[in-house]
Amino acid sequence: MTNSPQEIDAINSLKAVLKSICEIDAESLVRKNSLGDLNFEEAKPFLERNIDLFKGLLLCDLSLLPVAVANELNSISNVFLGELHQIKAFSLQDPNALSLNQQYTQRSKDSYQDYFLIITKYLPYLKNKNNNIDSLKNELQQTINETKIIAENETKLLKQNIETAQRETDEILRAIKNVAGKAGVSQHSTLFADESTAHGRVAENWLKATIIIALITIIFAAYSVYFYTNTSLNLNATQNTQLAIVKIIGFALLFYILKWTAKNYAAHRHNQVTNKHRQNALSTFEAFVKASEDVGTKDAVLLRSTETIFSAGQTGYLIEDKESAPNTQVLEIFRNIPKVAGV
Repeated sequence: MTNSPQEIDAINSLKAVLKSICEIDAESLVRKNSLGDLNFEEAKPFLERNIDLFKGLLLCDLSLLPVAVANELNSISNVFLGELHQIKAFSLQDPNALSLNQQYTQRSKDSYQDYFLIITKYLPYLKNKNNNIDSLKNELQQTINETKIIAENETKLLKQNIETAQRETDEILRAIKNVAGKAGVSQHSTLFADESTAHGRVAENWLKATIIIALITIIFAAYSVYFYTNTSLNLNATQNTQLAIVKIIGFALLFYILKWTAKNYAAHRHNQVTNKHRQNALSTFEAFVKASEDVGTKDAVLLRSTETIFSAGQTGYLIEDKESAPNTQVLEIFRNIPKVAGV
């Protein structure tokens, strides 16, 4: 609620007078010791009631008062404050001390009714508004407290749900990683198995070709011997030389083809055995890892499996196969992966 400037001035003036009244203690006005028989002990109960009446007015929300009412209350408050100042200023040195004492005492008794009739016209309304405001404040505070409690409970429940969801998510991620790891090992193992099968089929074809070329070479050699021993040709030296050159070229070509087919057979057989070995390594990798709880052992199995996959290996099918140390370059790369990843 917004008051007009006139209302604000009137209400502020009323509050100032009421505060001055409330600062005065009725006991301090009695002064038995200093005034003797002319003290105001008889007026004390009425003074206290009047002061309490104006105190009750000060405790209300005076901003609800219109200008006219504020001025009316301000007027009687100033009158009562003047009466209190007169009693406070009373002195035995005054020539009319006795009559003034009687006058002030009687006025304290009579003024209570006048003040009561004026103030109580407005006091119930003002107090009721105060009570309503206090009630609303209490209800609002209670609502705030209840809302705060509900919010805290909801926050705790939400936090618990988040933690539960996080745990479930972590478990799902671990399960996915586990399944992905198993799927990866199985998939790679299948790849090597397919490669081994393909190279085995091709190696069989090259073996058949090698056997056929070897048989052709043997037949050609046997036919040459048979031809020379059972056929009498009258050939001169030049003709014999030319025939010998043709045979040498034929034998050389057959031997070259035989060597080439045998080499291809050995190469594909080598690849077949190597990929089969890689398949077996990946198929048994998980079993060896699970069989040991030692991290060092697991790392050793991992490094050995890695070496098996990425190194050429020796099978005996290739002439250039030699016993060599493990491929340290490959192992070094995998040892440095955690460092590069910041683990």
